[in-house]
Amino acid sequence: MKKTIIIGAIIFIIGAILAFIGLSNGASTSLVWQNGLKIDRRINQTKQVSKFNSIHLDTNNYEVKIKSGTNYSVEVKGSKMDKPKVAVSHKALTIESAENESGTFGFNDHDNEIIITVPNGTKLDDVTGSTNYYELEINNITANNINLDTDSSLDANNLIVTGGGHITSTNGEIDLENSNLTNVNIKQTNGSVSAENSTFTSGRIENENGSLELDDVTFNQTVTLSNDNGKIEIENPITEGYQLTSTNGSIHLFGNHQSSNLNQNENATNKIVATTTNGKIEISN
Repeated sequence: MKKTIIIGAIIFIIGAILAFIGLSNGASTSLVWQNGLKIDRRINQTKQVSKFNSIHLDTNNYEVKIKSGTNYSVEVKGSKMDKPKVAVSHKALTIESAENESGTFGFNDHDNEIIITVPNGTKLDDVTGSTNYYELEINNITANNINLDTDSSLDANNLIVTGGGHITSTNGEIDLENSNLTNVNIKQTNGSVSAENSTFTSGRIENENGSLELDDVTFNQTVTLSNDNGKIEIENPITEGYQLTSTNGSIHLFGNHQSSNLNQNENATNKIVATTTNGKIEISN
């Protein structure tokens, strides 16, 4: 048993030295464990794929970007051993992480990345799935439905959702800019939610243990906001009515101040219904 441990330690040290030498000479390599100690190499591959109307993600350890461009393609930057599976079937793009991911010993300081491109002007039917550990970024994408779960951050610019769905995040941030979401429910735990120059039609935004900050946002129909252990702060809202409730906090609405409840034109068609527990509600111009 002792001899086996010693031999294993020697193999590890030799592998580490070889990986270090490779990196010193400019090689894109990592020391990994996958059924034994191995040297992994980094890839950067772009694959042109056939037309698809929906995207489904099941990824770990990859930053994922979905954007518009000139064609349908998927670019993968990362481990050769852990290269994700990319397939288009029945006009649905599916990207799945490798089943047997290797354990890296820290010799690769490059970020793993998946970049999905759809042609400009494309409207997707669905964007669904889950991502873990790295940020999800969406730029200039229109979809009928969106159903995404991440345990990291979501950064979206010019995201348009016309049908509905949900976005959930844990231990990260949700940042929306220049976006238009209809019937989308957003839920964040242990992080912040922010939106700027965007429009929400119906739907909900829920947060727990973090802030909710909305600037220059239009609220159509009834949009429900709630925060448990955090503030709701809104600047320059475009809407007609307000129903505001705070427990263990305070309410500030355009210069009016109350401790627990404050309504203004609460029967309006377009309104904000906001509730906080252990946090203030502040709405100003």
